[in-house]
Parts: sequence; C-alpha cells; structure tokens
Amino acid sequence: PQQRVSLSTFRSVGAALPAIIIMIILPGIVGILIMLTTQYTLGNEIKRESCKRLLSMAHNNIRTMLSGKMLPYTLLYWLVLSCIDVILYKFMEYPCQNGLLTIMIGGLLYIVACQSLSLIIFSLFPSMQISLSIIALISVLSLSMSGFTFPVSEMNPLLQTMAEFFPLRHYFLFYVDNCLNGVPLQYSWQSVAALIGFPLLGLLASIPIKYAYQNCSK
Repeated sequence: PQQRVSLSTFRSVGAALPAIIIMIILPGIVGILIMLTTQYTLGNEIKRESCKRLLSMAHNNIRTMLSGKMLPYTLLYWLVLSCIDVILYKFMEYPCQNGLLTIMIGGLLYIVACQSLSLIIFSLFPSMQISLSIIALISVLSLSMSGFTFPVSEMNPLLQTMAEFFPLRHYFLFYVDNCLNGVPLQYSWQSVAALIGFPLLGLLASIPIKYAYQNCSK
C-alpha cells in the first residue's frame, strides 16, 4: 500500500538546523579570535622585548603573570559569548533544554580551553609568526574536526584521535547534550572533563613560556 510521509519531521529538522549552524559557527569564530588574541598578546611581549619587565612585575611567577595577562580577555570573551547566548536562547527562543546558565558555564570552560590550547602551542613555538600560522591552520580545521560538518565517528581512527585536541569538538558535544537533547548534566562529564583538561595541560606549558621570557633580549 502507498505510504505517506509527514512533513512535520522535515519541518522540525529544518527549524533546528539554523540553531545548530549558528551555535557552532559563532563559538567557532569566537574561539579563533581567542586563540589569535592569546598568541599575539604573548608573542608581542617577546617582539617588544618587554617580557622580562613583565615577568619581574609578577615577582618572577609565570603563572601569576599569565593569569593577569589572560583574565581580562577571559572575562571579555565570556561577556561576548554570554550576550550571544542571551540573544539566541532568551529573545530568539532557540532550543536550550537545560537552561541558559548551563550553556553559559560551558561557554566559560570553552573560552579557557581555547586560551590554554593557545598557551600550549606558544610554549612549543615561542615565536609570534610561527604560532599565529599554526593557530590559523587549527582554525581552518576546527569546524570539520568538531563533527559539525562530518561525523567524527565516521572519520579515520587517526582523525578521531586528533578531534579530541580541539576544544570546539567538546563544546559541540556539550551543546548537543544540554541544549538539544536536554540530558542531565552528569551525562556530559566527558565533555566537561576534556574542557577542564586543557587548562591543566596549560599549567605545564607555563614552564617553557617562562624560559622563553627569561631569555628574551632585554
């Protein structure tokens, strides 16, 4: 017998698609700006040969210096991302099953993770030109590796492993769980743990950054 297909399924998918696109592309763009800003902020101190003076102002404590350097940008970008969340979820009424506060906290973790990844890259390549080039390459790959354009589960095993090193991948999973699916927060623990893992690795990255700052010209 002839079967009829309801158009409601296609309408629901079509209605959700703009939300998914916007809520991944916008954080992706913000993440790119965060990493580029972090690279420029740290690399410019070496270029201007002011890193030793900056380190002495922090009493030779590199973590204090990095915290003071990064915290204003963290708050600024969190304000930007929070404004995006309020506009989309509060006023435009895009789906947010677990509430606005949950996705805002996820946004804060994502921002710190992006800054930490940028610190790790700078610790490996303490040159503004080289590190900015690497960040540009990572930015090009971030949307694809997040699983937004192609499912990560269908990728080559090596690419699946590489995808775990992109903060946008974990933020995307956090967004799907909490905004679209509305599952309890404890079921997103893997995404949360991964986002927290980036700043923990960033603490280790502070050691070679301190060495690079101590050995700049002035």
